[in-house]
Amino acid sequence: MKFSTCPRSTPLSARLLLGLLLLAPTFSAPRVAAQVPTPVILYRTEFEFAEGYRTSADLAGQNNWVAAGTGGSGILTNALPGQGQQAYVGFTPPTAPDDYVALFRPLNFTPLESGLPLVRFTVLMNVNDSTTGGRDSFRWSVYTTNATRLLTLDFDNETLGICYQLEAGTNFISTGYSFTNHATYRLEVILNFQRNRWSALLGETEIVTLQPITTRNTPLTLGDIDAVYFVHNPAMPGDNYLIFDDYTVAAEPIANTSPVLVPVAYDRAGPFTFRAFVEPLVRHTLEASDDLRQWRFLQTYISPDASFDFRDTTAVPGTRARFYRIR
Repeated sequence: MKFSTCPRSTPLSARLLLGLLLLAPTFSAPRVAAQVPTPVILYRTEFEFAEGYRTSADLAGQNNWVAAGTGGSGILTNALPGQGQQAYVGFTPPTAPDDYVALFRPLNFTPLESGLPLVRFTVLMNVNDSTTGGRDSFRWSVYTTNATRLLTLDFDNETLGICYQLEAGTNFISTGYSFTNHATYRLEVILNFQRNRWSALLGETEIVTLQPITTRNTPLTLGDIDAVYFVHNPAMPGDNYLIFDDYTVAAEPIANTSPVLVPVAYDRAGPFTFRAFVEPLVRHTLEASDDLRQWRFLQTYISPDASFDFRDTTAVPGTRARFYRIR
């Protein structure tokens, strides 16, 4: 993937002195109850034969998968080596007047009412290039239970660029990243319905940061997450296709507590490591002080998870004490 500068969303409001941790030459880690919630699996499939998927049929119609539009889809074997069976969308172009096909498995989930406002969608994906010259787009789109599209993440096989489109958007916005044909990536889209924010990671790289889920005050529900094949030029479609596997949608609660800092490791030579338990997809600032009067900025962090580790390499050997806070 290649990086270039791209716009970021407006930071969320800061919190003041929400966590405070003392580093002294001798300490014992406090006992803190685990704050990493256990996710609830809303839907998961590996598209395997044992699950009832057959290579002789389209994906639509198998195990409650549905198609909107027309175009190719189905099940492949070993398209991703060592992964058994996978699903695909594309290869065969839509029938006019359609210019796309979307494959989805209905979820019909209400994150806020269910008390599980943090939703994670993960999938393995691989864009197989065209041999005919035409190149198209492959997308992941999130819809409400009323079939309102909230957001789209687009993998453009013509430019190899990765873009996104928000609910009210008419144009795609570049993430500043690109992908490679025939390379397998793990995509994770994290949706914080409580905060109306979403982010996306491709592998370990955050490609979208803190964008709004709805820009029109649409009631926030989760109807489905679609794999989409969109043809750029219906007169010259490509035979490219998207392979995907390990399709998982999970939801989890968000603890309504302030961030907590817990010591993990102390090196007397200086560096100190602590773990921060936080709300995912919220911007937090870490600061340090030697006297509780002057505070020094360490780092701003937006964690996709409910905790993260930080190693303070600025800690000076021999310091009598150092205080840390997160806000």
